[in-house]
Amino acid sequence: MLYDVVIIGGGPAGLAAGLYTARARLKVLLVEKAVAAGGQVMTTGWIENYPGFMDGISGAELSSKMEKHAIKFGLEIMHGTVAGISQYEGVKKVALEGNGQLEAKSIILASGANPKSLNIEGEEKFRGRGVSYCSTCDGAFFRDDKIAVIGGGDSAVEGAVSLAKFAKSVYVIHRGDSFSATKIAQERAFSNPKLKIIFKAVAEKIEGGDTVKALH
Repeated sequence: MLYDVVIIGGGPAGLAAGLYTARARLKVLLVEKAVAAGGQVMTTGWIENYPGFMDGISGAELSSKMEKHAIKFGLEIMHGTVAGISQYEGVKKVALEGNGQLEAKSIILASGANPKSLNIEGEEKFRGRGVSYCSTCDGAFFRDDKIAVIGGGDSAVEGAVSLAKFAKSVYVIHRGDSFSATKIAQERAFSNPKLKIIFKAVAEKIEGGDTVKALH
């Protein structure tokens, strides 16, 4: 079958593309490697900053609503892993692991991104339950808590400064002896009384009960 569009990736961007193209009455197939669509949103416990949901919504429920909305207008979803893309005589070929192949007039890449993991004990267990990869998204959840930010680049240092608005205190833990963040970000970090900076330290283990309680 020749599809008008094949979308690679089933996160919010892929599902939005699927909704728009399917609603335009195009023959569309979305390919998602995970067992369920939603991307990183699926791993987020609670979302309070998505327009239209004033009381918040779980990541899993939001992903499900997005998926059902797109399917309502005719989007097809396939769960599989893309192994390669090629083109022959104007037709795009999408090779799947397991020797399957799809053909399309157009391809939309919505492969998303993955946060950089520490790969330490407890990280995956507490993901969405105290372990977060987005200070802007989740900072308000940790109001008046002690927060640890691991890293020394712009994302870590700027995120720590942002989190100081909510937190009781913010520990910035970096394996090096200096930050690589921009000078202005460093100046803001060093001048913020809520930030406690720890150089030459490496996180090894996350512990807790229902949520994170300690970092070693």
